[in-house]
Amino acid sequence: MDFSPSAAEIAADLIRNLMLGRVGGPPDPRGIRITGATITGRLDLTDVRSCLPLQLRECTFAEPVIMDRAELSSLLLSGFMPGFRATRLRLKNSLTLAGLTISGSDEDGLVQIQDAYIAGELDLTDARLDNRVGPAVNADGIYVGGALRMQKLWARGVGESGAVRVRGAKVSGRFTLQGATVTNESGSAVVGEELRVGDVAVMSELTATSAGDMATLRLTGAHVGGELTVHGELINSDQGPILDLRDGSLDGTFTVGGDDFWKQRLVEDPPPKLLLDGFTYKSPPTAPHIDLWLQVIRKCQPRYTSQPYRQLATACGYVGEEEAAKTVLIAKENEARRRVDRRATKLWKWISWVTVAYGYRPGRALWWLGGVMLASCVLMIWADMAGLLRHPTGDGGQPCGVLEAVTSSIDRSVPLVQLGTAGRCQFTDTSLSQTLFALTVLLQVASWAFVTLFVAGFTGVVKKASA
Repeated sequence: MDFSPSAAEIAADLIRNLMLGRVGGPPDPRGIRITGATITGRLDLTDVRSCLPLQLRECTFAEPVIMDRAELSSLLLSGFMPGFRATRLRLKNSLTLAGLTISGSDEDGLVQIQDAYIAGELDLTDARLDNRVGPAVNADGIYVGGALRMQKLWARGVGESGAVRVRGAKVSGRFTLQGATVTNESGSAVVGEELRVGDVAVMSELTATSAGDMATLRLTGAHVGGELTVHGELINSDQGPILDLRDGSLDGTFTVGGDDFWKQRLVEDPPPKLLLDGFTYKSPPTAPHIDLWLQVIRKCQPRYTSQPYRQLATACGYVGEEEAAKTVLIAKENEARRRVDRRATKLWKWISWVTVAYGYRPGRALWWLGGVMLASCVLMIWADMAGLLRHPTGDGGQPCGVLEAVTSSIDRSVPLVQLGTAGRCQFTDTSLSQTLFALTVLLQVASWAFVTLFVAGFTGVVKKASA
């Protein structure tokens, strides 16, 4: 049944009776379609069950529309109204609120569709929602069998409950909040805790403004089956977090800002805050680059947590970026070392960093061993040239010579290597000789230490100790 009056008024009760089949004869299977009318009275379809689609295009409603627990085929609403409440609504097809304009004051939300079941799509494209005391959209616990579209949505809410709420929502298709503007001057802009998205989640070209200690975008515990994209202007006027991904998970890759975005934001004082502890994913971010995302993890977390570093390293290893994974783990240990208070622990971490990079660069210990060998050779050659090295008395007590001094230093400084010359060159009894002898002993101890660190780093012992 089509009705397209020009500035005509239609009683809300008439629409209810048409949906119930009480007037107008046999119902038209195409449903009820009204365009451009003024709906007088309150349209209340609470608990109404109808197989008819209902389309009210560009209509003006004098009072809020109520559809709690209604069961319909599909629903389309656009135009102007004071509010829309349809908790536990059940639709066999789609709910379309594209272009809908609502301005009012409701602490529970201007669009209330909590726990609704929508077998098709939910479309809020180009909707304009302005609530002066509560959320603009409250879609907690909703199920959407298709896509949830909020392109170019303009929403303003007030309060800690957030401006756009999709907490615990389940979306089988795409979740799109692209080109939207969401504002809340006393709380979060978007609340998507425990959100479940079967396909991709796109929040690009987004302008989201919030205030307070809660994050601008709260996606704690959310799961996305495809790619996650978050890009745009995210602002917390009280310098609180701009993004909360704690305990979230992805099956695909992700983009959070981009290289240019983070190059600008990381130099801010203070940089923006991100909450990432427990956030898991299978591959490194598409953007920003791995090195830049590592800086984000280091600079933007309010407090140090190791999990974001380990997760990035795991993701790098998953795609074959082994060197990048080691770099991330070394950065994790460096950050942990900077935050350690106990001097003994800090000293051990510093030694493991300098010598074997916490076990991730065991080859460093061999370079140190080479330095010890060189120092030992130089010391022994100098001692020989100064006449401080001689053969034992039983061998004539003659000077050793440069070659014997070198082989003797190798015997003394390289563990497990014996050239049989260590006893052929002995220091004289002068005080300087005894000092040099003590230095050779220290170098020998150092060489054993570096060999031990190399083995420990190569076998993973140092890494386990650091962990």
